[in-house]
Amino acid sequence: MTKLFSLFLVMLITAPLFAQSSINQRRNAFRHGDRIIKQQVEYVDPGRSGKQIIWDFSRLNLINEKYKQVYFHPDKEDTTRFIGMEHQTRYRYELKRDTLWMTGYINRTTEMQFDSAEAQLRYPFHYGDSLRTAFSGKGLYCQKVDLIAKGETTVTADALGMLITPENDTLRNVLRVHRIRNYTEIGIDSARMKLETYSWYALGYRYPVFETVKSWVIKGDSTMEHFGTSFYFPIKNLAELADDPINEAIRKNEVNTNNILLRCTTWPNPVENDVTVNYELSQDARVSFRLCDVSGRPWVSLPEKALSAGNQQGLIPMSGLPGGDYALYITVDGYVNRVKVIKR
Repeated sequence: MTKLFSLFLVMLITAPLFAQSSINQRRNAFRHGDRIIKQQVEYVDPGRSGKQIIWDFSRLNLINEKYKQVYFHPDKEDTTRFIGMEHQTRYRYELKRDTLWMTGYINRTTEMQFDSAEAQLRYPFHYGDSLRTAFSGKGLYCQKVDLIAKGETTVTADALGMLITPENDTLRNVLRVHRIRNYTEIGIDSARMKLETYSWYALGYRYPVFETVKSWVIKGDSTMEHFGTSFYFPIKNLAELADDPINEAIRKNEVNTNNILLRCTTWPNPVENDVTVNYELSQDARVSFRLCDVSGRPWVSLPEKALSAGNQQGLIPMSGLPGGDYALYITVDGYVNRVKVIKR
């Protein structure tokens, strides 16, 4: 990561499939002793906001598979204060009533203390909620050079949907939180900076399952993209966090119906006009189809239908579509299965 970033880093589906997911303190607050492993991957475009979104993160290019993150109380007698340790930096947090604040950070070269702290989250935080705060702080670089940081942060729960992990697990009730930090003053020169973070929270998991970070440097009238990366939090690791009975109970209550779709074939594939989908259901289920290109843009959507157990068939019209690779998402009782289709 560059020095400047190191200094200031830190288908058509019916509505009933998506509960009004939210973040709350009991399920999602930091906990002393939690150790998380996340994997750094190439930057992934976060996509649009809104409801009924499908995020397909099944194909990611790995950069660093052991990026560690730890939370602990600096004073065990004060459970309102936390340290979040990552990227050789200690971020200081404080929980005041229903709001989590970042109060500063320190690493080998930089120390920053906010006199006006930055609000990170409010509990509970529902889809459509937003939070805006002004922050300011002073610090030192290499214990010699005075630093300043001043600006405004906006946090919005801007999207709700379904996420497909690199292990091809389908996570429902996923809430995305979008944070924009605009620095009006930063560092030791006249440059300004914008830092944008997206975090995806899945019901039943305490910490985000995916994040993207992107920054821009602003000098005068010019804006230059400065840095971008993404992180995947393997759900196996998140599920193994000790003593988290609330989230464990939620995961156990989630009925996995992936075995309802027993088999699925497409013909012809590659296709010139229409592709036929032959599949078998182990029980009665509600099924819908959505065809998207490699960028995630939808081209064909077939509405959900209630179907009986047994052999079924669907027809996806593709005659007018551009050639290339497509992803066909088959949603069965709320769980998504993906099939690759090639258009000549």
